[in-house]
Amino acid sequence: LHQLIEQRKVAIDAPVATYWPEFAKAGKAKITIRHILSHQGGLPGLSTPYTYDDYFAWHPVIRLIEEQAPLWPPGERHGYHPTLFGNLVGEVIRRVSGLMPGRYLAQHICEPLGLDFYIGVPDSEIPRLAEVSFAAPETVTPTREFAALMERAQVAGSITQLAFGNPPPP
Repeated sequence: LHQLIEQRKVAIDAPVATYWPEFAKAGKAKITIRHILSHQGGLPGLSTPYTYDDYFAWHPVIRLIEEQAPLWPPGERHGYHPTLFGNLVGEVIRRVSGLMPGRYLAQHICEPLGLDFYIGVPDSEIPRLAEVSFAAPETVTPTREFAALMERAQVAGSITQLAFGNPPPP
């Protein structure tokens, strides 16, 4: 997205809805590209439950974002957007360039620079992937801060739960 801003194809202080008109629903018309990039847009998570299948299918989550009201007025607070940041930035990239974010990255950044990096791994590269587990070894003691975050993430409907627990870990 920063590359598209540098090329003047996206204006950092323009409303997201300039490029993604459906985004303006539910009180989001004034959320700017800058708000999204700085995690001040009020969209750290979704109130509607969704699954990892929805998340990886892209469009179901985009539709949920369009219907989601901001959880605070844009620009008035900051809150990490852990699961939706890629969708928010990526959908603007898709709307402006016509390419899904992974394809845009490959075509405009990775291939020209010879980088071995992917968003959306091609089948040919799957044997190179490491297996990732959500389960921490029993010998690991979480930090006090992480334990507090996880405790807040258990409070149904809290911003922390919406940001870090939706979708729930497999």
